[in-house]
Amino acid sequence: DCALVQYQRDDPDEDHRDASDPGALAGDYAAILGVPRDGPLPSFLTGQVSFDGKGRIRSALNDRGLATDATSPFGFTFTTTPVEGGTGAYVTDGTRAAVSLDAGGGTPLEADLAVAAGGSVLYTGLDAGAAAFGMLLRRDGSPSAADLAGNWFYSSFVTGTGGSGSVEAGVLSLNASGAVSGIGASTPLSLDGGGALVPGSQTPVLRLGTFSVAEDGTVTFTTNANLFGPQETWTTSLLFRADILAGGGPAESPASEMRLLLRQGTGLTDASVAGDYLHFGAVLGTEASLRTGILSFDGAGGFSGTETVAPLAGGTPQAG
Repeated sequence: DCALVQYQRDDPDEDHRDASDPGALAGDYAAILGVPRDGPLPSFLTGQVSFDGKGRIRSALNDRGLATDATSPFGFTFTTTPVEGGTGAYVTDGTRAAVSLDAGGGTPLEADLAVAAGGSVLYTGLDAGAAAFGMLLRRDGSPSAADLAGNWFYSSFVTGTGGSGSVEAGVLSLNASGAVSGIGASTPLSLDGGGALVPGSQTPVLRLGTFSVAEDGTVTFTTNANLFGPQETWTTSLLFRADILAGGGPAESPASEMRLLLRQGTGLTDASVAGDYLHFGAVLGTEASLRTGILSFDGAGGFSGTETVAPLAGGTPQAG
């Protein structure tokens, strides 16, 4: 384990190279960190965390809180608050990193993260009682349209008013010139009188449009559903290399939508995915919980693993 060097908040340029090997960790990372808060639901720190190779951190994070909302088809809504400060410290030995990070609320987040994939992935939360759960994923610069060309799985969750919403999922094809086409399926969601989630009839969705990439890595999709539907604009940010994109709703209502795009693999076999994988998941319903662990794929169609299940409404995390 790493022992975190006391960080002097009045000296953000303090150099920690005499205490560890911070040069083993440097660069910009996309953050997806869940942090327990007062109440039954956690909040999520999203944005960018930058390690300078000297033990210092600069960050630009938003605290996206989960608030219980009986009128939402998912049982919760998001609230977004920029995190003030944006500084921190870290020490690392190349395999683990102890991090102190401004996390909002006046109290820094102090977490122990494992370093994986050659430093491209930092993760925490696999053990019961961890200060946070989630990942930091190395950013590799802004992609071009050509870098994003290919097929992508996508899922979109949209919350409406009065307990309405929808889920859409499918495959989008992006080409190097910025064109988008794809087919998905949309399922409307509503709440019945007892508060239970009721899915409606699934309908096919044909999407055609364009996408563009900004200098900061923001990817904007502009599409029409089923040719004559209203024009929709999706804004996402590059999370990991040119393989994962994620975003929320429009600027005027960022809490109304969640969106994830994953690059589709090609030419894969069972042997291609052999190895150990991090698993982070959430189960929503009457007993919402978070599930974290490691799954091992044997390359022949089988897998095994362990996970920790932590109830969102309180209680003792259970290993399984």
